[in-house]
Amino acid sequence: MIKAHKKAIIKGDHAVKGVYKMENKKIVSLVLAGVLCILIIVALIDAAKSMKKKPESDYVPSSTQTVPMPVKKEEKVKIKVDAKMIRESLGDMGTLVTADYSFTQVENYTKTKKVFSLIDVNSSFLYSYDGVVYAGVNFKGITVDKNEDTKKITIKVPKADITAVEIDYNSFKVYSEKEGFLNPFKIEDYNMAQKEFDDKARTMAKEKGLLTKADANAKKIIETFVTSLLEKEEEEEQYTIVVE
Repeated sequence: MIKAHKKAIIKGDHAVKGVYKMENKKIVSLVLAGVLCILIIVALIDAAKSMKKKPESDYVPSSTQTVPMPVKKEEKVKIKVDAKMIRESLGDMGTLVTADYSFTQVENYTKTKKVFSLIDVNSSFLYSYDGVVYAGVNFKGITVDKNEDTKKITIKVPKADITAVEIDYNSFKVYSEKEGFLNPFKIEDYNMAQKEFDDKARTMAKEKGLLTKADANAKKIIETFVTSLLEKEEEEEQYTIVVE
C-alpha cells in the first residue's frame, strides 16, 4: 500500500510538472508572437516612410550648381553741369503755375440807355461768381551764369504774371435785377458782365499778393531743382546758388 501510495504521489508530481511545462511553453509562444508582430509593424512603418521619401542623389551636375555672383555696387552717374544745361533743363518746364487764388466775388452790373434822346434809363443786376486766378513764371526766360572762380551760380527769373482766370459758371447767382423802361437785358449784357468780372478778378488777385507769392514759390522750385542737379556733378564742389 505504501509503495502504491508513493507511486501515486510521484505520478502526481510528474503531472503537475507537465502542466507547468505546458503553461511555460504557451507563455513563451505568446511572447514570441507579440515580439514578431511588433517587428512586422515597425518594418511596415519604415517601408511606408521610405516610399514617401523621394530618392535623393548626392551628385549635383555642374550645370545645375548655383554659383554666387558678385554683387555690384550701384554707382551714381556723374555728369558735367554747366550753365547751358541748367538753363535748358529749367526752360523745358515752360510756363509753370506757382500760385493760385480762389475767390467768390459779388459784382453789380449796370447799363445805361438814352430813351427818346432825352432820358437816361438805367438797368442793373447784382450777381456773383466763384473762380480761381492762376499765376506763374515763364521758365524759358530764365538766364543762368555759372562762375567757376567764385563757385557761384546766378539765376535770373522773369517776373510772375497772371496765366489764367477760371470762372465756375455753374456758380452764377443773381441776387437782384432791375430793368429800366425800354432798357431790357440781353445776352450781350451778361457776356459783358462776365468780361468785367474777369478783369476785376485779375486786379483783385494782384491786390491780394498773388504775384508776390508766385515769384517766391518759383525761386524755391528753381533752387531745389538746381541743387539736386548739382548732386550729380562729376566734380564734387560746393556752389552758392543765387536766384534773382
